[in-house]
Amino acid sequence: MSDQKTPDHAHMHLSLDLVIDTKGEDHDYLAQRLNSVLANSIHTSITTLAGENGFDVKHQDASLCLLTPEAASIDEETLTTWLAHQIEGGHIPLEDVARQMARYALEDPGRLREELSERMQISLDDAEPVMQEASGA
Repeated sequence: MSDQKTPDHAHMHLSLDLVIDTKGEDHDYLAQRLNSVLANSIHTSITTLAGENGFDVKHQDASLCLLTPEAASIDEETLTTWLAHQIEGGHIPLEDVARQMARYALEDPGRLREELSERMQISLDDAEPVMQEASGA
């Protein structure tokens, strides 16, 4: 058995990924409502659990991110190819790769997918005129 003391603070992270059939309802409205309901439910549950078990909650944050269809459709292979192109093209200098990886690891997954989706679209938009010139259009 170890003589080390148990740390006084535990940092916990909850991740929830939902895909729902909205039955025609507005996606933004449903996301706002779900965010409100989840935040309230989580707060109530954690407060109850803390009271029953004698611990104090120092900080809690719950938020929901509605993914665009483009961000939701990003797969590992597409992202790998795009990132490799960004590095090979000098858009992400090699000396910045470790810092970018650390930033990505600490970012909320939904928000990161949205950001990467936007960056990928910008890259495509920037490449389109070059591709048209190259093809003689």
